[in-house]
Amino acid sequence: MIATGKLNSSQKQDKLIITSPVIILANGVFPKHTCPLNIIRQAGTLVCTDGSADVAIENGFKPEIIIGDLDSISNASSSYNCPIIPINTQENTDLEKSIDWLIENSINEIWLTGITGGRDDQSLAILIILNHYSNQIQLSAVTDLFTIDFFSGSRKFKSFPGQTISLMAFKPVDKITTSGLEFPLIREKLIPSGKGISNRALGTEFSISASNNLIVFRSHNKI
Repeated sequence: MIATGKLNSSQKQDKLIITSPVIILANGVFPKHTCPLNIIRQAGTLVCTDGSADVAIENGFKPEIIIGDLDSISNASSSYNCPIIPINTQENTDLEKSIDWLIENSINEIWLTGITGGRDDQSLAILIILNHYSNQIQLSAVTDLFTIDFFSGSRKFKSFPGQTISLMAFKPVDKITTSGLEFPLIREKLIPSGKGISNRALGTEFSISASNNLIVFRSHNKI
């Protein structure tokens, strides 16, 4: 996919080729579990939010695009040998800048990792941000504990028997129906609470129909 963007002055190219899957590495704690690490390994395009470019390199991965206000990267821009998109506004986070830029360049699905493990307030803020964007783009985040999906409507999910499944929302979900879970919900209302956590998958697939934005947590197998 050809995308245009404002590049750092050290970059001579004026077009970017963005290959799916697009992975954003946020500037949280670098993951250790094989699930998020495999997501990074399988990236068609690894997008780093500012200082996460240094973390990627330290862990043996090459940033392919760097986006942000560039107040956290430690090296000279030219040393990264990849396109750099400087966005200097302080009105939003580097993660928001990255998602906005990818949406503007016609990307319709993003995987994210490195979103947790630092400050608790920042981790919560990231979930709020991703929930906000879920009406504009398909988003999935992979942490050391869970794969987290943000969506509304109807969707099927891969699972394994006994997998922990938690359903959460920042605003009331008027109607939610599930199948393939130990504790089914049938046209029930889900309010922001702990009611939807710690359900379990019965088999290799489950489905959810939700009238409003929903966050689905699927646990990983233990390493």
